[in-house]
Order: sequence, then C-alpha cells, then structure tokens
Amino acid sequence: MVREPCDLLIHGAVIVTANPQQHVFHDGAVAITAGRIAAVGATADVEAHFDAVDQIDGRGKVVTPGLVNGHLHASQHLLRGFVPVSVTDNSAYLFQWVFPYYRTLSAKDESIAATLAGCDLLRRGITVMADGGTVRHPATVADGLAMTGIRAHVGSWCWDHPDVPEGLAMGTKEALSRAADAMDEIAGRHPRVSPLASTIGLGLSSDALLQGVKALADRHGSFMDFHQSFDDEEVDEHNAAARGVTPVEHLDRLGILDDNARLIHQLVTTDPEWEIIARSGASVVRCTGPRAAHDLATLREHGITVGVGSDTVNVSNTSDVLRVLQGFAAELREPGPRGSSYEITADDLFDMCTLGGARTLGVESFTGSLEPGKSADLVIFDACRPEWTPLLDPVNQLVLSADGGSVETVLIDGEFVVEHGRVVGVDEVALYEQAEEAAAGVLKRMGAQARMARRRLS
Repeated sequence: MVREPCDLLIHGAVIVTANPQQHVFHDGAVAITAGRIAAVGATADVEAHFDAVDQIDGRGKVVTPGLVNGHLHASQHLLRGFVPVSVTDNSAYLFQWVFPYYRTLSAKDESIAATLAGCDLLRRGITVMADGGTVRHPATVADGLAMTGIRAHVGSWCWDHPDVPEGLAMGTKEALSRAADAMDEIAGRHPRVSPLASTIGLGLSSDALLQGVKALADRHGSFMDFHQSFDDEEVDEHNAAARGVTPVEHLDRLGILDDNARLIHQLVTTDPEWEIIARSGASVVRCTGPRAAHDLATLREHGITVGVGSDTVNVSNTSDVLRVLQGFAAELREPGPRGSSYEITADDLFDMCTLGGARTLGVESFTGSLEPGKSADLVIFDACRPEWTPLLDPVNQLVLSADGGSVETVLIDGEFVVEHGRVVGVDEVALYEQAEEAAAGVLKRMGAQARMARRRLS
C-alpha cells in the first residue's frame, strides 16, 4: 500500500473526538495535512495510511478538539482579582466597579487586556471565544486578540436606557450607530476575528434598538448576543411592566429569536418559554454561577443548543471552561428538582465547550470536533499528572478533575499557537509587564489606587 504524505502525525494518544458519535480512541492518531485533519482513528490504522513529515509521540497525552468559550469579557482582564469577594450584588458590581473601569479605559489599555485574555484562553486550550460585548474600542480589541492567533467573535455593547452612568449613556440612534461602526470595523480586519452584534439585552435596550441590532446581525451574517433573564429580579421587573408577557415571549414577538440569536445566561425560564426558544432555533450560553446547571436537562430534552462561557474573570475567577464545567457537574450532583427525566452525562457537558459550543457561533462546519476535513484545531493535554491519574474515562476526567493547567500544545489550522505551555506569537514576559503598568494606571484614574496600596506586601 502506498501511504499518503501528511504534514503532522500525532500517534499513540488518547483521542477524544467530540464528534456526534462521541468516539474516543485509547491508542489513537490524528493526521494533519495543509492545516486540516486528514484522518482520525486507531494509531495502527492511521499510521498504515500516512507518511508524516513531522510526528508527535502522544503516549501519556490526551488530544481533544480546540475548546470554545462562548462568553467572556476580555477587556476586564486588567481588573482581574481586584473586585472584593464581598461584592455579590450585580448592580453594585456594575455601578461601583465595571462602569467606572470602562470610563477610564484607553484604547491601548484595552488592546493589552485583549492580548492578555487571548493568551489566557489559548493556554487553557480555548481556540474559539466570543466576547461579551463590553468593548469601548472594538478595532484595538480585535487587534489585541488577533496577535495571539485565537479565533474570536467581537462586538460592542450598546443600550439606550436612561439609567446608565454619565459618560456611558446613549440614545437609540447613537447606540445603533455604535453597533454598526463596531461591526464594520471588525469585519475583514483579521482572518480569525469575526464581528458579533451585541446589546446588553432586554431591560436596558428599547424594542427599536433590539430590532436594529438584529438587523445588523442579519446583514453581516453574524450572531446577536444579549444577556437575558439573569435573575428573578430582572424577570419580575420586566413582567410588571409588560403586563403578563414574559421576556422570551416579548423577544419572540419582536422577531428577535431565530437561529442567529444567542441568549446569554437565560437562568429564569418558564416551560412555554423553553418551547419558544426550541422552536426558534436560538441557542443558550450558560456561565458560572448559581443555578447555571439546574435545568440543563430541560434544555437537552427540548433539543436546544447549549454552550458554556466563563463570563468576566471577576465573577468566575477563571477563563477556563473546564473549570466552569466542573462547577456545573458539582451542581448537578446536588439533590433537587431537575424538571426533566433526561440524564446529563459528561459527554453532554463536554459538548458545551466543543461541538455544541461551536454551533452557538455557527462554526461547527470547520471546528469543534476532530473529524476528517475540519480545520486542525486541537489541544494536547499532558496526562502524566495527578488530576489525570488513573486515566479511566477521559471525558469524565475532562469535566470532573482535569483543567486547562495541563494544556501542553494547541494548534489552530494546523499552526502551533501554544508550545510547551507558552503562546508562540506573543512575548508573554513583556505583555505581563505592560499589563501591570496599564492596570496601575487604570486603577489610579478610577480612584482605586488606595485600596491597591493597602494590599502591597512589604
């Protein structure tokens, strides 16, 4: 038999394909040619068909598709670890910390934060991310993320509610113009960065703004992101003003819900609302926090596509979606009503950051699973570590015990973007120095430097 040439062969590894059949090969191989997956299967079978230019010995490794973080506020990386643990109220978090932070953020600051976020994500095995929309300088955020090589979807939040802090308030016309400008700036700017239509969501956005942003998403062939039904207070406020029409019913009547709508959070939902979401084809992205996993079985039972995000690093304290999934798994083990007889499995959870996560962004045709013909976006984990030992069930261990800290190598389009745990295209030491300096300047302008000084170690 004449063997086909390939650029790279990873062999002898545990291969978690995350394909629709959820195939796992315990002595598996992946052949890569011209940035695409040429074959996936048992090592003996793949080696028999391919002659590789380069090889990676996969013994002691676990190989997965590149992971998807479906919701992350990249610009907030310069505020990471600074918001007090005692800040638990969402309004206090936004008005006392987030809004003052963004009022002082320069384009250079935001670019540094975006590059820092991109490095953080890649080093956790995440090859696709969607920004949460808290972006003041869309082009520089796109540039900062592009430096790392990650696949990114970026937009800029807009709202037209009057109760927004001075310096951030805008009318409907200005908000739509801002959203349109952001998408136009990002479209075609970098090969791996795509525009995302983003609004803060029902409650801080008028009907006209929501419909206008939806039209922008349709025009760009993009997706529309909005935070929705985060807690009982938000839903109760809407219901009191809407005279019995629930939030999802309202969005449906506006024509917002279809297969390019992404509902971020959607934690407080009635059964009729789930039926509307399922019928519309809209997807849901769940992030860390209370009740984030309590009704996942209901979503699965309705056939709703579900992704996972880490949200802001000051809420989840991580960018690692595997750690978020571990939180979901812990919640699912707690006693309580599930609202469905469907039994959530480790494969269901892992799907949220692989093929399912890719579907929420419309990129499942070329990424999200290890299948022939798809882009060679993959992660190599070092499994010779305590959290991987004994290696009994790799999918269970991915969502129960392992995390992005064991990521060794990451490829996107067959290109090495992480090697030996370091991002290839970025001088990380220089970046960290820039981030320290930028964060100090932001905190000073916020008037928060006094708290920072008190925490200095002598």
